[in-house]
Amino acid sequence: MPRPPQVGGAHYYSTPTLTTTEASQLEQGDAGHEEPETLTIRDQLGIIRDDTSRMEEGGVTMRRLILLLAVAAAAISITACSGSTTPAAPAGGTDVVPDASSSEESPSKVVKAVGEFTPVKPMIDSRQFHASVLLQDGRVMVVGGRRGSGLHFDRGKMDTVEIFDPVSGEWTEGASMRNVRVWQSLLLLEDGRVMVIGGEGVLNFAMRGTEIWDPATDEWTKSANMKVPRDKTAATIMSDGRILVAGGTSDTYGLLDAVEIYDPGANTWTKVSPMAVKRSRHTGTLLQDGRFLVTGGGKEDPPYDDTAEVYDPATDTWSSAGTMSVERADHTATLLADGRVLVVGGRGKLTSAEIWDPDTNSWTSAGDTAEVRSEHTAALLPDGRVLVVGGATDVASSELYDPETGTWSMSEDMDRARYRHTMTALGDGRLLVVGGSSGGSADEGILSEAELYSQ
Repeated sequence: MPRPPQVGGAHYYSTPTLTTTEASQLEQGDAGHEEPETLTIRDQLGIIRDDTSRMEEGGVTMRRLILLLAVAAAAISITACSGSTTPAAPAGGTDVVPDASSSEESPSKVVKAVGEFTPVKPMIDSRQFHASVLLQDGRVMVVGGRRGSGLHFDRGKMDTVEIFDPVSGEWTEGASMRNVRVWQSLLLLEDGRVMVIGGEGVLNFAMRGTEIWDPATDEWTKSANMKVPRDKTAATIMSDGRILVAGGTSDTYGLLDAVEIYDPGANTWTKVSPMAVKRSRHTGTLLQDGRFLVTGGGKEDPPYDDTAEVYDPATDTWSSAGTMSVERADHTATLLADGRVLVVGGRGKLTSAEIWDPDTNSWTSAGDTAEVRSEHTAALLPDGRVLVVGGATDVASSELYDPETGTWSMSEDMDRARYRHTMTALGDGRLLVVGGSSGGSADEGILSEAELYSQ
């Protein structure tokens, strides 16, 4: 069940006063601007006591109780702070709220939306460890993954493809890949085609094979093999349209420092300088200046890695990006609007977050999330905040990080707790959350459910 909207000073820039009429209108969702008699604290607390009694008899909804608690909290704050007469804005909206100490001509400040999750039609297949990408026409492609659990050879590994249309809300089947794949990379090429890279294939071995999907024909064709088989890698489309792949797990289950670049025009892979540290389950982030940042990594069990390094394609060199405050694997790294990178969570029940600054090549704390998170997802929102969603094990909550204030706040819960899912940013600012695991036994905990986040 979604969390109730947060109410209080964390969402407002001024201290509100609620009048008798405003309290009534707030309950009805219509805050007015008249100035009748102001309720005393005793009166407002009395209302809450009366409504609490009626709630015990089944006569009052939880929403009404939350709103009335907000009334009392605002009144107490007014008494402590000498009393302001600024009217309150409805909670959870994007209303403009004037500063209490400013005149009517003063600049206004916007209350940022918490957002909400809305379930959409489920996928045709349940899956985890899959990959997704936004197509040029605004639809979302989901490929591969595993519908079963366990380490048993090829149990549940998938070659199937589904495509979600956010306009119609429908899922359709696409042409299946040539091979089953788990923990693969999926990237949109500049010409609109889609490339799937590596992953774990038959007999649980990492693959060197790649394939390219053509939206004009809905067909997959084999493309050049990588020099090194790998899954759980970090990959990106570089500024010049080539593909960089770094690290991963090999076909002998070791960690890799090997790096290679794919040229779509020539259909060739070229080895480049290796990383200083062997990594898998790490992150890779393309920076605004065209360099590539990798952080952390490790196997499924500790120890993990706390180092970071940056690749410069202009010089084919790696350089140190410092050391994080903790070791991390299966964490997230999100490029912020100002060029810094936010790293969150990771294996080992972590709540810590930190930011790397490319200008100073240093790390600073970004506080802690309210819940431990690993195998979660994170995305940059249009307003510059970062939404962090789900995580192991069975986390339904989401949290928002605001780089302007350096603070975390709770957002709404998803309809389903999940981890090992994907989250894809749509062209209209919404986010599509798909599949994953939600605990349970064997196949029962693997999800087909999907939901959209919107502000």
